Amino acid sequence: MPKYTYTESTPVNASRAELWNFLSNPANLDALTPKHMGGTPVGNMPSNMETGMQVTYQIQLFGFVKLHWIAAFPEVIPNAYFIDKQIQGPFKSWQHNHLISEREGQVFMDDQVIYEPPLGPLGALGNVLVVRPMLKALFKYRRKVFAQIFP
Repeated sequence: MPKYTYTESTPVNASRAELWNFLSNPANLDALTPKHMGGTPVGNMPSNMETGMQVTYQIQLFGFVKLHWIAAFPEVIPNAYFIDKQIQGPFKSWQHNHLISEREGQVFMDDQVIYEPPLGPLGALGNVLVVRPMLKALFKYRRKVFAQIFP
């Protein structure tokens, strides 16, 4: 089964440090996730992201199937980037690279998601019908949230 990549670049009206201060608090994932998808922190949530930490979120698939997503953060560089990898969750594999960049005086949140759906050959169909549209909707939602938080 092949891995897929989804990329998105979102302009953010904030400094790198302001964006980092928001992103580096794992509890803020809840604000960046549509309610029908979950993203609610479970248990004690650290207030600052650090290399090597793990966090657990409750997510929802199709708006009603609830499960835990455990993510590890193998690499965190303040004000620059971090990587989260799925340890437990709905995908066969998932890595999300988050890069805070600056181009022509504008700060961007650059995301790259490398993932492999479950279900073998059916995963390819699931990617077209469910996963890609879900990712597109998720990042469209995040673009709106960033515009509200950083007007």
